[in-house]
Amino acid sequence: MVDATIAERIENFFGDDDLDRVATQEETEEFWHFIDSILQENGVLHGAPLAVEADGHQLVGNMGGGLLTQFMQPNPSANREYYQQLIDEKGLTYRNHWKLRGGGKKSFIEDGLVIIAEDQDGKIQKIIFEYRQSALNRIKIFLESGAARITANLVSAERRAREKLFSMLDEPQKMQYELNDSVLEVGKSGVFYWVRKGRPTLAMRVDDAGVRPITTLCLHPMGYYEGTFAGALVPTDDMIAHILYIRGDEHGFWKKANHIPLDLPQSGI
Repeated sequence: MVDATIAERIENFFGDDDLDRVATQEETEEFWHFIDSILQENGVLHGAPLAVEADGHQLVGNMGGGLLTQFMQPNPSANREYYQQLIDEKGLTYRNHWKLRGGGKKSFIEDGLVIIAEDQDGKIQKIIFEYRQSALNRIKIFLESGAARITANLVSAERRAREKLFSMLDEPQKMQYELNDSVLEVGKSGVFYWVRKGRPTLAMRVDDAGVRPITTLCLHPMGYYEGTFAGALVPTDDMIAHILYIRGDEHGFWKKANHIPLDLPQSGI
């Protein structure tokens, strides 16, 4: 439960306003500045995610304990309990899982999830959860990512992030951002990174043989909305985080980010 005094302060913030009406952009920003001030008073200095849920998508992340955890959900991909919930109704116990991708022309599964579980007699069972067909899944992610951002992100925050990003870029990179919503950054390792707004970063090798994609790297510093590309931060803030990692701790970027194969819809390719 949130501290009663904090709950009272939030309630008092609204006063006698009609809570059924749609808030203006200015009122929305004023409210979240108010929430930020409460978090800062409690030692959370990096601000708050702007919504626990955006257009039906739960915010997932792992920011550590304390007050902020009351605003967030645990990362389902990082704990076994999430997969156990999927098979509870079958009376099974989770043992392992892995992702499944299409296995040839006759394969009816574009991508999916295999869960290994154990029944009450100790026998191992295999369960396959099928996902949507790849093309439909890609369209669904694009549409729902846009809807989540409109619900959760502030335009003013995106504008401030853009100003910050431009202070970090050279002129060719500024042109890339303006025209392509992306920036090319070369790491000390020689790997080329296509840092894309609202999509995972594409890592590539570029040499005399041409361009050889390696993988996509997905990293949201404060969390993301499940099933979408939308993060708790505005898209350009996520780009800033990727570029800072590439410049300052390239190895740490690869260690921290999720590596998404290029053929999966979640890669944004």
